[in-house]
Amino acid sequence: MTARRSAASPLSAKAISACPWIGHPSIGPLRHLRRRQGLVFSEVIDKDGSAYSGDLRGVLKNYANEQFAKNGYTLNAANEIEGFLFKGTDAERSYHETGKFDYVNTGGYYHSLPGDLLRLFIDTTAEVQRAMGFENEKDHPEVAPSQFEINYSYADVVAAADQIQIYKLICRQVATKMGLTASFLPKPVVGVNGSGMHTNVSITKGGKNIFWDPKGEEKMSKFAWQFVDRILTHGNDICLALNASVNAYRRLDPHFEAPNQIKASATDRGSMVRIPIGNERSARVEVRSVSPDANPYMVLYSVFKTGLEGEISKVKNLRQAERYLPDNVYDAMANFRAAEWTASSSARTSRAASLTSSRLRPTVAPVSLAPSSKLRKCSITTRSTTSSSGTCSKPHCSHSVRARDAPASTAGASRVVRL
Repeated sequence: MTARRSAASPLSAKAISACPWIGHPSIGPLRHLRRRQGLVFSEVIDKDGSAYSGDLRGVLKNYANEQFAKNGYTLNAANEIEGFLFKGTDAERSYHETGKFDYVNTGGYYHSLPGDLLRLFIDTTAEVQRAMGFENEKDHPEVAPSQFEINYSYADVVAAADQIQIYKLICRQVATKMGLTASFLPKPVVGVNGSGMHTNVSITKGGKNIFWDPKGEEKMSKFAWQFVDRILTHGNDICLALNASVNAYRRLDPHFEAPNQIKASATDRGSMVRIPIGNERSARVEVRSVSPDANPYMVLYSVFKTGLEGEISKVKNLRQAERYLPDNVYDAMANFRAAEWTASSSARTSRAASLTSSRLRPTVAPVSLAPSSKLRKCSITTRSTTSSSGTCSKPHCSHSVRARDAPASTAGASRVVRL
């Protein structure tokens, strides 16, 4: 069964088709859906039968298969997705008229009583998730008023990305039936904590978690720490892939527990990467600087590709150096376009995709972490202590140092702006 694009589509010349997967081993059979409804995940293919380069789910799946075939790695992920519950079924779409969001609950952690709308929403959503095959672990209100989080067990990387899509769909449908709105904007309300999508990742080989080492630092293996170091090295380069909206940068405010510092820590929740307490089964790396409105397939592809194949900077004290993520989408876009890592990833991804087909592929734009660029830029950006403009001191680097790169105590602090 294929679903072809209409002739009116600008991509119709490519004769793109969708090969659906009915049901999902990690999500459950279709009997859990209402009558006459179905849930379909598709792999988009080009007219010659090869994987379509614009299908990020297919790109992620191909990368996962490549890692398993080449190295025996199974890529695992689990996401902690926060959201807000607001009054009204069209709270987001009517914001331009109302200028505000109305909470259904003004408490925080453990302040939601039985019968409360937020508690009722969380319980109903969790029940629907279990019916859909999710292995729920915990659910609770979050720090901000009317904020929630419902956690579930890890899965292989493609299934984990699919679950993110289904999780948000379930939340929105349950909220709508209750006359409410489930919002996954990173920072819908000024003055309170925003919402994140903390991304927990691990890698197994031969059934063993290779991030675990009982004798290692924080009981993590050298392999895991190298994974972390690569993420930190390219933190600014891939920030746009992890935070793709304007609103996402309003969340990265250090005053509200936002992880805007490019460092790793077991305890500091302002760090981009956190190392949770774990064991042989649960040892993992948590990438915290991810917004809930990001593309889950792009996020997981970026994290795993960078963690496995990126470079490791020789900067002193890489894991605790004073470095920060951009506080606006324009700087994130500039970093994304100029970085050598994202540009080189483009070429490698294109070559790898061409090898998945036994026939020649048509000329199409390759899926990548960034468009090709001849600019050279350092992969480590440190806030300047001067307010004057200048250029990076690294040879052959085009990264401009602006006045906004001042210490966090002054211009470097993220600005929170109303929608």
